[in-house]
Amino acid sequence: MPRAMCLVLPVLLPAATPAGGTAAPTEDPAPIIAMIREAVRAEDTGDPDAGRFYAPVQSITDVVPPFHWHGPDARTRWMESVARDFEARDRRNGTILLADPVVARVAADRAYFVFPAAFSFEEKGLRYTREATIAVTAVRISGAWKIESWTWAGPD
Repeated sequence: MPRAMCLVLPVLLPAATPAGGTAAPTEDPAPIIAMIREAVRAEDTGDPDAGRFYAPVQSITDVVPPFHWHGPDARTRWMESVARDFEARDRRNGTILLADPVVARVAADRAYFVFPAAFSFEEKGLRYTREATIAVTAVRISGAWKIESWTWAGPD
């Protein structure tokens, strides 16, 4: 038995990837990062066409109930939930500022980013800022990058 394991192991080792890694990045992530920043600005300003930045099917996780949305209208349902939450808390003027990504990986037609973020808003007349992390995946569809998933990790 140990001998058979020795014969198989050398075959498996060349296929292994470095710890935490998959394929190396294949293209410059800057245009995708710019698209994500533009999408955030569109959401912050209430741009009625902000959905143009999203893939046909989206998956969104956020601190706002019901916490997860998935499907072709996930972004719309998420924004409706955020609006209800803002109204219930007497919040206004929410904006998200993305720092430079701490992870930026592009492999073929898929991309993954992790951004430190600052969410600023007014609540009952006072201004607050909450630090968080946002993970975003993007997919290239017909040559254009679109947000496929968005996950907020942090306080509300």
